[in-house]
Amino acid sequence: MKKYIKSAGYVILFFLFICFAIDQSRSFYKLEDGKEVTVWKRIGGICYVIPYKYYGIIKPSSCAIETVNTGGITLIWYNGKLIVNTDSKMKIINNGDCILEDYMNKKDENDSIFLYSDNGIDKLKSDLKYLSIYILDNSVYSNK
Repeated sequence: MKKYIKSAGYVILFFLFICFAIDQSRSFYKLEDGKEVTVWKRIGGICYVIPYKYYGIIKPSSCAIETVNTGGITLIWYNGKLIVNTDSKMKIINNGDCILEDYMNKKDENDSIFLYSDNGIDKLKSDLKYLSIYILDNSVYSNK
């Protein structure tokens, strides 16, 4: 009987280790000199985008973006701020001095600064420092 309990304990520990390892899946991307971003896909369909390298095991409590694992996100580095635009729901976690700004909060102003029209299609200006990430498969396009 003790042998079965011990074996079951090992199986449970192994399962918990695998879940923990999967939950800690992160990717790091470089924006420009000294600026990096962590994309942390978690179990349950939630993703955190953090404007620095993040190795914590709990969700960040300040200066992060919470979004879904299946969306896309564009990060624009402009005037000391990281301006964030996403194609899905997002929440900016800002508990203090945070460099993140939601693109949609100043959409008209941001459109005039960052976009140009090419035959009626809005495109990002080529001289911007930006990073576009499709979170589901970690495909990245950058213009640094």
